Amino acid sequence: MSPTLARPITPPPASPRVRAPAEPRCSGGVQLGGSAGTFRSGPANKRYCSWQDCMWHVALDTDDIIVLKFTRLDIECVTNPQGVPYDYAKVYDGVTVASPLLATFFCSTHYAVATSGPHLLLHFHTDELYNYFGFEAIYKSGRS
Repeated sequence: MSPTLARPITPPPASPRVRAPAEPRCSGGVQLGGSAGTFRSGPANKRYCSWQDCMWHVALDTDDIIVLKFTRLDIECVTNPQGVPYDYAKVYDGVTVASPLLATFFCSTHYAVATSGPHLLLHFHTDELYNYFGFEAIYKSGRS
């Protein structure tokens, strides 16, 4: 009896959930000001990287509220067994992650959020797998 030869296995076609390179695109925090502005998780039309841990602090010059809207949101939809997303954009009503949490965004579902005062913190976190195109957000003063 002749030995059975192993035949090469053809990998399945690439899925839209692709591993991105492990180069960070941001670290630490960014301070934003003025009465309106735009910021994003990374370069337009590029997938975000693994292990990003970014914070944007928006501080208005006035004592007004901040309204934040996403113009693009494409973040990993997978959650752990407790329902916590692996990649997310969390929006806080204040300066730190100890401030009240207004919303946690992942997948592609988004809506406008408003703060109670002139400070907003957005924390964007990613793990090592399944990197998407991230987000772009606009903010403006409640009076704008």
